[in-house]
Amino acid sequence: MPDSQTVNLRELPQALSAATKLPRDLGPLAQRLATYLQSIAAVPWHRQADPTTGTPWVPRKGRVGRRGGRGRLLQRTGALRQSIGVKVLPPCSLEWTWGPDYGRFHMTGTRRMPARPFVGFGPEARRQMDRIVADWAAHEVGR
Repeated sequence: MPDSQTVNLRELPQALSAATKLPRDLGPLAQRLATYLQSIAAVPWHRQADPTTGTPWVPRKGRVGRRGGRGRLLQRTGALRQSIGVKVLPPCSLEWTWGPDYGRFHMTGTRRMPARPFVGFGPEARRQMDRIVADWAAHEVGR
């Protein structure tokens, strides 16, 4: 183990100068991220799993509804899946949205029903979002 470490700060002024060239309006970046998140919104239904952890959704117990507990989870009418959206909130926040009120019960679970989260993003999506941000920043600095 070395007794000391050297940090080269020669490039710091240039890096700071480049960072100050970034625009203050992050709306276009937020819109790019929202578009990406919207594109992956269907993944949990295909995988039947929590989008953040990849943990499979807990299967139904016994007979449920007209289908007797068979079939894919959270897909009786498709209304919940079709209603998922991503809203851009100024200055640069994103919010998952969905239409039916019962979506919150699927997200968090109840005393009688296990949680089956259907929005979120895992490590691969996080890496892709990091790439989107890096590409956007490189483009903006290069202007």
